[in-house]
Amino acid sequence: MNVPDDLKKLADELKLKEHQRAFIELCFSLPNRNVTEAYCQAYGTKNRKYARHQAYHLINDEAKRGTTKHHMQQYYKALQEHFAGLEDDETGQRIMDAIEWMTLCTAICRGEVKDQFGLEPSLADRIKAMDLMGKALGVLKPQQTNVTITNNPYQKFTDEELERIAAMADDSQEG
Repeated sequence: MNVPDDLKKLADELKLKEHQRAFIELCFSLPNRNVTEAYCQAYGTKNRKYARHQAYHLINDEAKRGTTKHHMQQYYKALQEHFAGLEDDETGQRIMDAIEWMTLCTAICRGEVKDQFGLEPSLADRIKAMDLMGKALGVLKPQQTNVTITNNPYQKFTDEELERIAAMADDSQEG
């Protein structure tokens, strides 16, 4: 895990032991910030229930100033602030803007983008990309089909008469 030098110095100043420092850093490096797994790895325990309990209390319970637990919480908060700033910076880069999306769709339509095996997109993929672009640009609009029935033989009957005819048809099918 890449921890900035200033945060490494903070951990040294707080006199955190290697496993304590490892636990806090693992909290941020594991997928979904799994604190139970971080505790198990840092402290070498296999008892997940115990690890979950300990990790929760180390991070969330208010600790007295000057205690090791308080120092661990300080380091945790410093890393949390550091990574929160990075996530905000990356969020803007992670989301594709409209121009980038249109450029990618155009490249797929033209067969310029290759898949993980080095193959050009299939015709179906190209058509799908064109369809998406057409809808996004408003070139393709959903077609409305109005169905009108002409020469409806039942048009002159009332609802009651239609229900009676349907009941007679049901009776004739049963018998």
